[in-house]
Amino acid sequence: MSNETMTKLISLVRLIVALVVTFVGAHGLTLDPTLVQAAIYVIAMLIVVVGVWFKDNNITNARMAAQEMVDIIKADYNNNRRGEEDSDDIIEGVLEILDGEDDEDIEEEVK
Repeated sequence: MSNETMTKLISLVRLIVALVVTFVGAHGLTLDPTLVQAAIYVIAMLIVVVGVWFKDNNITNARMAAQEMVDIIKADYNNNRRGEEDSDDIIEGVLEILDGEDDEDIEEEVK
């Protein structure tokens, strides 16, 4: 991220902290702005961690099928480099598995 973007994000967090502290103060409670800001940073960090975890794991059927195809392509590449037979049978097997899937479900999972 650029410095300008980071500055804008920090300014947005400070604005949210000020609004929360003002809202809570209007209802007769007092909050430490530093505590509110730290809580917002922790929540943002948790959202990022969960997002990265989901991105790195093959959770949907479409992602699992795509990972199988990547594995097949890598295996085929390595076999061809060693002069072995290609993996057409494996590719046909994966395509048969994919034919059993409902294409609309896979398209929805990809979206």
